[in-house]
Amino acid sequence: MHSSVWTRARVLGASAAVAALVAGPAIAADDSVEAEIRQMRQLVLKLQDQVEQQQTQLEEQHDVIRGAGLEERSSSSALASFLEKTDFSGSIATSYFYNTDTPGSGLRGACGGITGAGGNCANTVGAMNPFHPDHNTIQLDQVWLSMSRSTSDESPVGFGIDIVYGAVGEVLGNSDFGFVGNGNGLYIGQAYLEYENSGIKLTAGKFFTHIGYEVVDTTKNFTITRGFTFNGMQPFDQIGVKLSGEAGGLSWMVGAVNGIAPRQTDIDGIKDFIWQLGYGTDAVTVLFSGEYGGDAEAFGANPKDDALILNGVIEVAPTDSLVTYLDVTYNRVNDDPTNGSVKDIKAIGVAVG
Repeated sequence: MHSSVWTRARVLGASAAVAALVAGPAIAADDSVEAEIRQMRQLVLKLQDQVEQQQTQLEEQHDVIRGAGLEERSSSSALASFLEKTDFSGSIATSYFYNTDTPGSGLRGACGGITGAGGNCANTVGAMNPFHPDHNTIQLDQVWLSMSRSTSDESPVGFGIDIVYGAVGEVLGNSDFGFVGNGNGLYIGQAYLEYENSGIKLTAGKFFTHIGYEVVDTTKNFTITRGFTFNGMQPFDQIGVKLSGEAGGLSWMVGAVNGIAPRQTDIDGIKDFIWQLGYGTDAVTVLFSGEYGGDAEAFGANPKDDALILNGVIEVAPTDSLVTYLDVTYNRVNDDPTNGSVKDIKAIGVAVG
């Protein structure tokens, strides 16, 4: 009886010991696993911090490369970026012109080798209206395509290109201001580069004139036919270089061009000085412009004669539906005594719209 009880007690004690041995290592194993998990968690967090730091450094380096213009791009992405930052525009204009005096057609009549009715310039419609030289004619005035990119803080370099096809292109595309024939003339109105720094813009190449209110583009004029001051007293476009800027409502421009006419070659070797001062608000714009130089042959004078152009423009727009303007132009050609004549040429033209 006693031995049986003792034996049972020993068995129970052994069982308790075995349970203790089993339970003891299990608790120790749990502590070790938790420690390893904590170490792994700390390692993952450390690696994550390193990845974030490297990502930040890569983004900073990318910004530096992009700001320096050294970013490598595929041809498709470069083209997409160029197109996104470039402005495209265009227009088509056609017209029908009829003159109740029924003059002859052709730009200059007998004076330019094309005889109009009566055989003289005065009786040829194109002599006074070169952009509509043909009486009783349906005309394709222009097909106009423009591409430009303005200067900005991100890109201080800009450009502008204007390509014109049609009657306007044929008239202006001839170096001697030739006549309209089949209307298939092609003309580069503008092709220039710009660079802006500290609010001052440098423009070089071929650009439209700053003088006068009317412009070459038919769709940007109030009237279909242009005034005599535009046709005979003001330049259309010129080749040269100019500086311009503005502050508030004030604007200014100074520059030098080859001459009054848009010739690549400077005939007399003397550059024309051009300028403009302006002030504008939402309702009023005032411009004073001018040019002085030696290429007076554009006005039918000797190339050695000095030509002066003074121009003033006032535009008043009291409402969105009403715009009025006054365009006054003064021309003076100081005749060179060496050409056998001492008579100066003077003219004043006024256009109101």
